[in-house]
Amino acid sequence: MSLTDKQSWGEVERLARQHEASINQVLVSAGLPLVHISIEDRMRGGILSAIAEIEAGHTHLALADLRNCLKL
Repeated sequence: MSLTDKQSWGEVERLARQHEASINQVLVSAGLPLVHISIEDRMRGGILSAIAEIEAGHTHLALADLRNCLKL
């Protein structure tokens, strides 16, 4: 799966929605509030991942993480 390919990116989004739905199904059965993962949440995750890559000395991977989170 390549994040530069639009079709592959759609697959990533489909899997994220599927995962979110499965978590919500478990939460509803337990009587807990639903989870909603927003675009902002995914961007925050990408930024935190990039910071971790910079701290590890992998600036090229950090740049890739930032580019990928901007595709959202």
